Amino acid sequence: MAFLLLSFISLIASATSAGFSMSADPVGPDYVWKTTVTLTCTWDPSQAGKTAEFLIDNNSIYGSNSPYDVQGGDTSKVEVNTDMESGNAQLIIKDLRASDTHSVVCSVSWLGVSSEQVINVNEPPTTPVSGIATSAVGFNDATVTFNAVEDATKYTVGWKTSTESDWTESDEITDTTYTITGLLVATEYHVRVKAGDSAGYHDDVALEQQTFTTMDNRPPKPVDNISVGSPEYNATTITVTWSMGENTAEGLIVTSITAKVELNNTEVEGSLQTLGSDETEATFTLPGPGNYVFVVSTHNEYSASEDTVAVVAHTVEKTRPPPTPKPTQPPTQPKPTKALECRDPNLDIQYETGEPQYLEGMPGDSVTIECFISNESSVNGTAVEWNFNDDALNNEQLQNQEGFSVSGDENKSSLVISNYADSHKGKYTCKLNSESCSFQITSIGQSVDVRDSAPSSFALSGFLVLVVLLRLL
Repeated sequence: MAFLLLSFISLIASATSAGFSMSADPVGPDYVWKTTVTLTCTWDPSQAGKTAEFLIDNNSIYGSNSPYDVQGGDTSKVEVNTDMESGNAQLIIKDLRASDTHSVVCSVSWLGVSSEQVINVNEPPTTPVSGIATSAVGFNDATVTFNAVEDATKYTVGWKTSTESDWTESDEITDTTYTITGLLVATEYHVRVKAGDSAGYHDDVALEQQTFTTMDNRPPKPVDNISVGSPEYNATTITVTWSMGENTAEGLIVTSITAKVELNNTEVEGSLQTLGSDETEATFTLPGPGNYVFVVSTHNEYSASEDTVAVVAHTVEKTRPPPTPKPTQPPTQPKPTKALECRDPNLDIQYETGEPQYLEGMPGDSVTIECFISNESSVNGTAVEWNFNDDALNNEQLQNQEGFSVSGDENKSSLVISNYADSHKGKYTCKLNSESCSFQITSIGQSVDVRDSAPSSFALSGFLVLVVLLRLL
C-alpha cells in the first residue's frame, strides 16, 4: 500500500513537473449559440516526442464513435492541431449548436493524467415570432408590434425594401413594440422579428414577414364630382357631395378634408368643417338667400391645402310669393237637357242651339236641309217647324210662292229649295219645342264669318246638303 501511494505521488509530481494544463477560450462551461470554443492542452516542451489525445464523451475524437469527422479531414466543424515541439495541442469546435454539448477530455497518456472541460451550448428560442403588424406608418417611419415568445429575453427587428437582399436589423429590443425610422417615402418594405435570449438567435426558425408602404409625400389631388343639392327656395341648409377620384386611383395619401362656405368672397362664420379622409359630403347651415361658393380641400401631413381646392357655386333664391288661391267656384249646376243638337256632319263642328251655321248657295241649284230625329225619340219629323226669316214655312201659300217644300218621317225633317235664287238667301231655322238650329245661306261670292270670326262655310256644287242632328230627350 505504501508503494502504491508513493507511485501515485510520484506520478502527480511528474505531471506537475511536466507543466501539464488544459484551458478553454472562452471560458465555459456555458457557451453561446453559433460561437467557437478553443480547448488547449499544454505540457513541458522538453518532453520531446510526447503528445496528448482528445476524448469526446470518452470516445477518441478519431474513432468511429466520434460525433465529428476528424479522421475524414472535414475541418468545417472541428480542427485538431498538435505541436509536439512547442508542447501543446488544440481542439477547435466551430458554430456551436445544441448537438455540441459534450464532455471533452485532454489525456496525456505518458504522464497518466487528463483534464476535463464540459461544453454546454444554450439553444435560443425555437418558436417563431407571430402577430407582426405595422401601424402609424408615416413618410419616414413605422411602428412594428408583435406577440411575445415564451423564454425569449430579447428581439431583433429587421427590415428591407422589396428590391434589397440584405436586412437592416436592430437587436437587443426588450419590448414588443418598436418604431423604425429613417425610411424612404412612398416605398414598400418587408419587416420580420426574431426572438432570442442569452444564447443568441436561432437562424433555423422560419420567420414571419409583413409588408407595409410608407406614405406618399406628393400633394393630394382635389376632390372630384363636387356638386350641390337642389334646395327649396329660401333653404336654411344645403348638402354638398364629392368623390375622391384621382386620389384613390393614384394611391395618394389624404389625411383630412375641409369644407366651407363663402358668401360675397367672405367665409360664412362657423361654416368651416374638418372631416375624415373617407367622408364625401357635408351639410351647411345658410344665413339666407344669396350667391354661395362651396370650397372643399384635401390635405395630408406633407402638402399645403392651397394646391388641392375644389370649388362649386350655387345660388339660393328668395322665397317665391305664395300662389294666389283660386276663388271658390260655386257648385256646377247640371246643364239642362237639350232638345236639339246642332252640328254640321260634313265638317264635324258642334254648335250651340240658336247659333247659326253659314253656307253658300249657287243660283239654280236644288238645296236640301235635313234635321235628323234621334232614334230614342218618338217624335216624328213632321213635328219640326221650319222658319225662313222668322216666318213659318209650313204655310202652304208661302211654300208654293217661294218654292219651298217640307217633309218628315220618324228619322228626320227635310227642307227643300227646288230652285235656289238670291231671294232664298237668309236665315233658316229648325225648331222643336223651345230649341232651334239656325242656318244662314248666302249666294256664292259673298263672304260670311262663322263663329267668332272663324269662317266655317262650304260651297255646294249642284246639290247642297246640310245635315242637322236633332236629338230629343
